[in-house]
Amino acid sequence: MSESIADALLLLAVTLGLDFSNSTLTIEERLDRLLTKLAALEKPCLLVIDNANEPNDFWEELVVVAPQYVQLQKW
Repeated sequence: MSESIADALLLLAVTLGLDFSNSTLTIEERLDRLLTKLAALEKPCLLVIDNANEPNDFWEELVVVAPQYVQLQKW
């Protein structure tokens, strides 16, 4: 996953109830926990990633833990 998408997603951590402020977790471990939280959100929900340079990097990881998400793209 590109670093810019990872950084942007990690900004959602606080909103999702995750606190990484004193964490020794790697970025990959933090993203794994974040993706698990996204997968557990009450349905329906909408996640918009706008202006992503490499959206498929994120998408491939999300659908593994949250197959209920549907990808909509406009190229």
